[in-house]
Amino acid sequence: MTRVLTTTIGSFPKPGYLPVRDWFQKQYSTAFDAFYFDNRDLETRFALATQGAVTAQVDAGIDVPTDGEMRREHYIFYHLRHLSGVDFEHLQRREIRTGAWEREAPTIIDRVSPNGIFLSYDYQIAQSYSSQPIKITVPGPMTIATP
Repeated sequence: MTRVLTTTIGSFPKPGYLPVRDWFQKQYSTAFDAFYFDNRDLETRFALATQGAVTAQVDAGIDVPTDGEMRREHYIFYHLRHLSGVDFEHLQRREIRTGAWEREAPTIIDRVSPNGIFLSYDYQIAQSYSSQPIKITVPGPMTIATP
């Protein structure tokens, strides 16, 4: 009999000690403080939150846990912030999900290319908390084109 492996999708709830704005909150803004990238105390909090998400999944019997997306304030914007050619300063109002709602969104202003390798770091932190393989989710071009 073949065993089907289990995994999870989506973000885990952020613990109260992790001050990452949630894009569903009304006060959410696409403005991003360098604090999120440069603060060592926050890095410790990200690692602790990631450990909690991974451990919860392993304890629940999940075969391939995720990092819980603890570093992401928004699934797509997190990735866009690590790409050149994306403008977060001059936002444009966009209709999202075939008119389900509207929001201010960044725009592509130049050739898009990565600013370093950030997902491998996220992966390494998450993998350090489990002997099981870890999965990191990545939005594809179509998802990024319609945030």
